[in-house]
Amino acid sequence: MRMTESFSLALKNIASSKVRTLLTMLGIIIGVAAVIVIVGLGNGLENYIAGSFSSMGTNTLTISVQSRGATRTMEVEDMYRIVAEHPQELALCSPTVSMMSGVKIGSETTSTSASGVSEDYDNIYGYTIAQGRGLQYSDIATRAKVCVVGAYVNRARFGGNGGYTRVYPSRLAGAKLFKEDVRYYTLDADGKIDRMVLQEVTGDTQPYVYLSGIEDNSSEMNISVNYTYIQDGQTQTISGGAKYLVQSGGAMLVYEKGSLKRIRQLTPVNLDSLSALSAMGGGTEYKLAENVQVLLRDSTSGQGYYRTDLSQVNSEDYKLTGWYDDLGYSAGGRIRMLIAAPIS
Repeated sequence: MRMTESFSLALKNIASSKVRTLLTMLGIIIGVAAVIVIVGLGNGLENYIAGSFSSMGTNTLTISVQSRGATRTMEVEDMYRIVAEHPQELALCSPTVSMMSGVKIGSETTSTSASGVSEDYDNIYGYTIAQGRGLQYSDIATRAKVCVVGAYVNRARFGGNGGYTRVYPSRLAGAKLFKEDVRYYTLDADGKIDRMVLQEVTGDTQPYVYLSGIEDNSSEMNISVNYTYIQDGQTQTISGGAKYLVQSGGAMLVYEKGSLKRIRQLTPVNLDSLSALSAMGGGTEYKLAENVQVLLRDSTSGQGYYRTDLSQVNSEDYKLTGWYDDLGYSAGGRIRMLIAAPIS
């Protein structure tokens, strides 16, 4: 029988038994799909396990101390002593105590896992801090009540904007706080506040930039705007289909869940004098932010901006323009950006 005849006979059999043909095809499809899913799940599980062991490091040793009852048989000082006595074999160590605990965030209480660790824990396991800072030795030495929250807690409880910074009482001197500014506080034995978590009352955790250029390429059909800004001496550009009511100058970037939501304009002021902590402008004193960004304007080469130090500028040789946050923060109003233009 020739190939053409065999092919013709096969088509006739398929046409005469449509239900059987459909069931056969369906069985083949389901079988192939099942094999693909099972192989994919197996490979995914294998990669997950391999990644988990890889993140632990090939030179990481975990020791569990167990004892009967609640008595611990090894002190923390003993662990550090062992590392100090064997510098060739051991580099870092971190005592770790883990437990399930209730955490109060605002008026809500949730259950989560918490671990007490040392400042070396992140370095041992290769963790990086996305926002804020990690634990420091001073936190351990002073038994400071600080914590590092995970990415899930940040998203679930803080909307992805869980940026925190430590504020000393002197930072709030003269500021009037309201009830809605306080998220959480505790009292000591004398009834005095010994711990307080505030809302964003200072504005210190927000990213501040200097908008050096705005290029509007919008048309009647679509919006396209490029915003070029300088942050910590680095020039970056934001491109997209959003138009913000800002102009060149100091600004604050507002992020929600990791995406830029809006840009808020800072308020400019011409400064008459400058010191290490404050500046005078029009008879008014303005406090400088601790991390104020100072930019030197070079009018000889395309009016570029260069990062410099506060000690390198003064009101005699430069025209000083400060940009401060007049954005409603109870303890805000600090100069975030300082632009120095040489007086010709």
